Amino acid sequence: MKFIRISGTLCTLLWLQAALVYGQQSPAYSLSFSPAIGAHILPENDRALNDLIVGADLTYGMSLQNRRDPWIERLNAREFGISLFFRDLNRLDGHLDTSANSFGKAYGAAISLDFQLAKAGPVTFHFIPSAGIAYITKNYFTHPDNRFIGSHLNQMLKAALQLEVPLGETFDLLANVHVLHLSNGGFNIPNSGINSGNVSLGVKSRFKTENAREPRRVFRQLDRNTVELAAGIGRRGVYQRRRGIARAGFYGGYNYRLNEVIDLRGGLNAAYYGTVFDPQRRNETYQHFGSSYDPWRLGLSLGVGVKMSRVEVRGMAGRYLHFNSLHDINYYWNAGGTFFLSPHWGVQSTLHMHRFQADFVDLGLAVKI
Repeated sequence: MKFIRISGTLCTLLWLQAALVYGQQSPAYSLSFSPAIGAHILPENDRALNDLIVGADLTYGMSLQNRRDPWIERLNAREFGISLFFRDLNRLDGHLDTSANSFGKAYGAAISLDFQLAKAGPVTFHFIPSAGIAYITKNYFTHPDNRFIGSHLNQMLKAALQLEVPLGETFDLLANVHVLHLSNGGFNIPNSGINSGNVSLGVKSRFKTENAREPRRVFRQLDRNTVELAAGIGRRGVYQRRRGIARAGFYGGYNYRLNEVIDLRGGLNAAYYGTVFDPQRRNETYQHFGSSYDPWRLGLSLGVGVKMSRVEVRGMAGRYLHFNSLHDINYYWNAGGTFFLSPHWGVQSTLHMHRFQADFVDLGLAVKI
């Protein structure tokens, strides 16, 4: 099989590279290659795991172990990674075998962080979240039987648990289980998204270079309790059409500083609808669980924010105080991130969710006072 031959060749090259650099100074960079095999997770089907997915991840890693940022030490962050990934989706049949031959292939790039969870002798255990962009060759508008992917460009989210076994001073064996999500966040509809469970076995070669220099200045977000205001603009796709409906998201809340890395968050979420649900124009205005008869919805949420230098990631769950919902939706959750250009303001994006379905993604600004 061609894919297996290519994988074996890359593993051999990494092994030779490790041997050539053996005996130099402490490693600051790494290169890993992991072939993966997985299955589409479809709860609607008679069997939980349906259809075979094969692929691979190639990751260039930069060690964080010489940094002294508070978040790196508290979270035991070991490495920042930049990845290229590939998944062959051609074997997917979809829901009850109705979408066969309509998925194509996924190519993409992602960034990741490696957090060490535990260590047993030389063996280490890691949690590695990743986020990126994927190009999928087939979607609903090119292959109408595919109701899972609505656009060529999609977001990629991955959460992995990894076991690393050293085979030498600069060479490790990797065993990995991960969940992979591909979707466009409701930008084009229909878009159920692809969720897959995967296992992989790979290798990591660590480059022996000089120790990284200490940064002259470490960026710190506001080291106190804060009031936060955020706003963003997004789009919800119109069913079976390439155009979309404008939507805006707003947040106002209080952040309680638990330590220099973690904040406890609580506040109000609001969304404004450019187009509300109209039963007389159902196909043009239906927005699934997010469908609203009123132009505003309002909710109260609680959650956690994790501050990592200029970046803050957050997750919040809430209950609606007002939502004139078509589907009687009472609860919601949001996830997102902010890149701070100064300690007081930054660029933010938020994914708005109902149950396991994306409502819309906004992009805008956040301000902390």
